[in-house]
Amino acid sequence: MISSILLAYQTNLDILRGAESDATKAVALCWVFHLIGDVHQPLHTVALFTTQFPPPEGDRGGTRFYIRVGEGAHTISLHTFWDDLILGSERFQSVRNTATALRLQSDHARAQIPELRETRFEEWAKQESFSLAKDQTYHNGQLRGSTDKDQGEVLPADYIPTVKPLAERRIVLAGYRLADVLTQIASHETDAAPARTPQAANNGGNVRGNKHSKIYHLPGCPGFEAMSPSNIVMFTSEAEAQQAGYRKARNCP
Repeated sequence: MISSILLAYQTNLDILRGAESDATKAVALCWVFHLIGDVHQPLHTVALFTTQFPPPEGDRGGTRFYIRVGEGAHTISLHTFWDDLILGSERFQSVRNTATALRLQSDHARAQIPELRETRFEEWAKQESFSLAKDQTYHNGQLRGSTDKDQGEVLPADYIPTVKPLAERRIVLAGYRLADVLTQIASHETDAAPARTPQAANNGGNVRGNKHSKIYHLPGCPGFEAMSPSNIVMFTSEAEAQQAGYRKARNCP
């Protein structure tokens, strides 16, 4: 679960920092928005394994862990409960009002959130969200849930008052981090300013592929120098790159 979201995030970030078409970047940007939000929801980083929720799937991130918020309430999954814990409505005005109110809380000011010092996406998932899910979402395995989608277990009386402030802090943190990532991407676009140099007729041994996006670039192409070194795969020719399943960047002559 975590490995998938880590790969998806890095792949789309590389596209935004590369030289893909505007249409491709627009899709990648949407994914970056989505994934940064997702990774801050604790149940997107875990699965519970017990005798009640056995391997290999467990409770699938709370989607098979059924609860009720009170006696007489409808049964929902724990995952749905956390997804709807803050908003409860997708109307633009409601979302904007909630976001503004959260941002204006004094304890949600940037200076009051030391977690912002951590800038690695992997740590947001593996350390922050995972730990929060284990300790608070599942109460260290003590939270009672049902496998019966029609008869969920009733949450403890103190559950919502305890976890809602935590969820609010997570969504505010996600917003700050998204803004920071977008600022970095915009700065990279400005600073890169790739110079277009005449392309050599023979690119032998100098074809660079991006191992995540499966796109290759030639000397003189905008994305040739912009690629992260850790993502570069070298090929001796375009033919070799194509045989490996790579395609040529659209903005490459």
